[in-house]
Amino acid sequence: TIQNGSVEDTYGGAILCENNSSPTIANCVFQNNETVDRNSSYDNENGGAIYCDNSSPMITDCVFSGNGADAYGGAIYCDNSSSPTLTNCTFSDNSADWGGGAICCNSSSPTLTNCTFSNNNANGDGGAIYCDNSSSPTLTNCAFSDNSTSSCGGAISCWNYSSLAVTNCVFSGHNASNDGG
Repeated sequence: TIQNGSVEDTYGGAILCENNSSPTIANCVFQNNETVDRNSSYDNENGGAIYCDNSSPMITDCVFSGNGADAYGGAIYCDNSSSPTLTNCTFSDNSADWGGGAICCNSSSPTLTNCTFSNNNANGDGGAIYCDNSSSPTLTNCAFSDNSTSSCGGAISCWNYSSLAVTNCVFSGHNASNDGG
């Protein structure tokens, strides 16, 4: 269990993966980790539990609960051509002040299989997942329930040439103040 990690004005409350790294992370619980904004700039506080920059971690059988980011990616933030593979992971009660209550992708292509997302929240876009800048996430056999946002995409929001591939996924009970409940 990795819990109560906190970092101010920078990335990754628990784990930072960068520069072509590909760690294997299995059977872990990430709980109550956070990135905190002390300078009121809302630009670096990404990835409450894990921040990926040009990396491809394999994350299997992990639980992400109660993690938060003062910017993007309450649990995980993927940046700069990152391609994480997540299998059998659970995301619940994570939050982000701007986008991606559970996961935020920026110019990245994560692959998620057999993952569940429930009760995640973003004050910006994407209650569970937010994709921007030509991101291409692939979701297979995933379940989304009761995620919310105060903007667009209660479950998932994609912007700026992002392309989402969804196969055999279930969506229920999401809420968005604007488009895409």
